[in-house]
Amino acid sequence: YRLIHGGRAAVPVSVRFGRASSNTIQILEGLKPGDQVIVSDTSGFAGAHRIRIRG
Repeated sequence: YRLIHGGRAAVPVSVRFGRASSNTIQILEGLKPGDQVIVSDTSGFAGAHRIRIRG
């Protein structure tokens, strides 16, 4: 999920990965520099077209 609206919501995004190491991964497609993403478990959001971020 990529954060939108100043971090108040997130939408699913397809990302193509390249090379990976123990602490980095290359993004080939789907994100731009500066995009913020949710990297924790998102399985609870499966099928959601958009999620609202509270806090």
